[in-house]
Amino acid sequence: LQDVSSSSTAGSLGSATPDVELKVSRSDGSTAKLGEPGRLLVKGPAVSRGVVGSAASNSEWASTELNASINSDASVVISA
Repeated sequence: LQDVSSSSTAGSLGSATPDVELKVSRSDGSTAKLGEPGRLLVKGPAVSRGVVGSAASNSEWASTELNASINSDASVVISA
């Protein structure tokens, strides 16, 4: 994640690096809207097979098993 110390989003972990994609998924598998909590998914060359979730390759979405939301400034906030 990139540093967002200048961001106005309190409690944010930051945003994805340029080569990593993040999205939040609802319980039915559809993509959540900005600010809507759900399961944080990751995809990109930094995701290694068998390390995160059940992705077969780094071109597939892998679950982080974390509940989170992504704000309009692309910052990620982990929720309980």
